[in-house]
Amino acid sequence: MKPAAKKHALTVLAAPELTVQKDGVKKLQSAAVAQCAAVNQMESKAAMGAVLAGLTLHRVKASMPHGKFGAWVEQISTSGGNLPAVKKSQANNYMRLALAFVERTRVQKPDLLALPGDQTALELPWP
Repeated sequence: MKPAAKKHALTVLAAPELTVQKDGVKKLQSAAVAQCAAVNQMESKAAMGAVLAGLTLHRVKASMPHGKFGAWVEQISTSGGNLPAVKKSQANNYMRLALAFVERTRVQKPDLLALPGDQTALELPWP
């Protein structure tokens, strides 16, 4: 008795019932291009959001007494409730990313902490 062929994701996706006829290929291609563009846009927004989060975390750290920032990050990472969990390593990664961004763009450190008016954080316009 021959063992059943193993199915994997590519086998499933290549199933004849999932293929489209010639007149539908252009529509399917357009959908694929649009989906790839949407993912690219999401990745760009996520990357910029991470930079902005890092910049804001630097502002928080600079605004707190020495030695209190780590405890604050630990508190929000375990508090639950309405606050999203932010792990200490994630906060550190955002902050390192922000510093790399500042260094690459040659922003001066005081510019990192200065925002116009009473604005407390930079934000991306999310659709």
